[in-house]
Amino acid sequence: MTHRSDDDEVLLTSSDGRESKRLKVCPDGFEYMIVFDSLPYATSRCEGLGGRVKERCEDFVVTEVLDVAEDEIRYRDNFHWWFRLRRRGETTREAQTAIQKRLGLGDFRDVGVSGLKDKIAVATQWFSVPGCSVSEEAVRGLEPLEMCRKRCKLRRGTHAANRFEILLRGCEKDMEKANDIARRLGEVGAPNYFGEQRFGRGAKTAIRGARLVSGEKKLRLKNPDHAFAVDAFSSMLFNVWLARQVVGNGTAEDGPLFGNRLEPRPDEAEVLPQNLILGRFPFPGSRRKARVWPRNMEIQEVPEGLRFVFDLEPGAYATSIMREFVKCPAFENHHQVEEEAETTRRTK
Repeated sequence: MTHRSDDDEVLLTSSDGRESKRLKVCPDGFEYMIVFDSLPYATSRCEGLGGRVKERCEDFVVTEVLDVAEDEIRYRDNFHWWFRLRRRGETTREAQTAIQKRLGLGDFRDVGVSGLKDKIAVATQWFSVPGCSVSEEAVRGLEPLEMCRKRCKLRRGTHAANRFEILLRGCEKDMEKANDIARRLGEVGAPNYFGEQRFGRGAKTAIRGARLVSGEKKLRLKNPDHAFAVDAFSSMLFNVWLARQVVGNGTAEDGPLFGNRLEPRPDEAEVLPQNLILGRFPFPGSRRKARVWPRNMEIQEVPEGLRFVFDLEPGAYATSIMREFVKCPAFENHHQVEEEAETTRRTK
C-alpha cells in the first residue's frame, strides 16, 4: 500500500507494516510515478559499492547475441539485407533514421531492428532493409561488420540475448562485496525494472504518455512519438507495481504492461491512476517478467574501478542490474553525457 508523507513523498509499506525508504515522486499531478533511483532493491541487505556508470560511451558496451545464417532459398528481389553495425552515442531510432536517409528509404520503420539499445553506449546490433529497394553496394557503403540475405524483415525480439561490458568508475574496489551482491542476484534475481532511459529526463516521456491516454492531449495512433510515449507510461506503471512487489516480498512471476485488452489482477489495478480507462490505450497490453537473472557474470578489478560482464535476455535493462551493485544514484551525469553525444553526432 502507499500513503502520503508530510513532505509530499511516497512511502511504500510492506504487509507486516514496515515502511521502506522514502521514494521520490514526480510532481504536478503525477505523484504516483517513481523515479528510477528511488526504486527499492532486491539486494538491500548487501552494502553497495558506489561509483558511476556511463561517464563515457565506451564505459557501456552492448552486443546483440544473434546467430545469423544466410537463407539458402532466394526469391529474386523479395528478400531483405541483414547487416550488423557498431554505433556510438546514438539511439537505435537515430540509427534507423540515419540508415533510412542514407539509403533513400521512405520511413525509418523500413529499417528493421531486433532490439532498442542505449544512446550512451557503444552498441553492436543487427539491422535489415528491403532488398527490392536497396542494392548490395549501398549496404556495403555503411561498412557493416557482416551482412547476408534473409527472406524476411528483422523483427523485434529476434536476438537471443544482449552481452554487456560495463565499467563502474570511482567505486569501492571491494571484490567481496561485489561477489556477495552477484551471489544474491543469482539466488533471487533482480527486479525487471524498465531503465531510466525508457522515460526521458524527469520522466517527461511517461508523463506525456499519461496525458495522451487520459485525453488531456489528443492521441494520434499513427504518430510513432505518441505510441512511444504511451508505451513509456505503461512501463512506468509496471515499475510502480514491481516496486510494491519488492517491498512486500511479492512472489508474482510477471506483471502488467497495461493495454486495452489486459485484465489486471486486483494488486495490479491498485497502481492505476484514478479515473484512468484502460480502453484508451492504443494497444492490447501484455505481461512482463517480474525478475531477471544475469547470466555468465564476471567481475574484474581494473585501474578505473570494476568491470562487469554479463548476459541478459532481450528486453531487460543492464542499468537495473548495475544499480544493485551501486546503491546510490549512478547515472547523475547521464543526461549531460547524452547531450555531449548528441552534439558530437550533429557536427559529424
